[in-house]
Order: sequence, then structure tokens, then C-alpha cells
Amino acid sequence: MAKLKMPTTLGATIDLLWSLREERKDADVIVNEIKEKEAAVEAHLMNNLDKSGLDGAKGKYGLATLKHSTVADVTDWPAFYVYIQKNKAWDLLQQRPAITAIRERWGANKVISGVVPKEIVNLSLSSVKAK
Repeated sequence: MAKLKMPTTLGATIDLLWSLREERKDADVIVNEIKEKEAAVEAHLMNNLDKSGLDGAKGKYGLATLKHSTVADVTDWPAFYVYIQKNKAWDLLQQRPAITAIRERWGANKVISGVVPKEIVNLSLSSVKAK
């Protein structure tokens, strides 16, 4: 990728960012269409491998293999939480707070032990309506 020359004014920099974001959005549309096609072909291939009783097959350019893995499907959350608490198995949970629930409590002036607000600054870019 060629080195990007930064504009010298804030307005020109904002406009460059705007045009690059629009270019990326256009590319995202194309990428998402390709991903949908990939998913359809993958589902078709998996179905046909299953019908054929095969775990894999190869073409001229690629090799497809069905990989089996076991995932957790929690069917009883209360029982799962009791297990975690009883066995102190906190590693069974992902360590990420649910920000929506936390913001609701903060909005009600509740204090949550071990959690403090941290401000993150992001740039917002919006359209300027032509006059």
C-alpha cells in the first residue's frame, strides 16, 4: 500500500476520512455478498459430504474436511451458575461485563463493587448536508 499523504487542514482531513469510509462501506457490501455466497456453497458442500458418508473430499484447488468439535450448550443457566459457585469454577465464565446492564445500574445511581466507569474517546464522523 502506498504511503498516505495527510492533508494539511482539518477540513481536508475530515473529507479524506469521509471518502475513505465511504469507499470501505462500498467494499463491505461486495465482501458481504461474497460471504453470503461462501456460506451457501459451504452449507451445500457439508450437506453433500454428509449424504455421501464422507468426512472430506478434494477438488483441483482445494481440500475440504469436516472437523468435529465439542462446544458447550447450556440448557439450564441457573443450574450452571450453582455449579460454578459451589465449585468456585469462575474460569467457566468469560470475564466481560454486560455494559448495558451496568449502565442501567449506574443510571439508577447504584454502585457496583469492583467496577468503575472509564471514558473512551472515539471519533464520530457524520454527513454534512449540501446546501
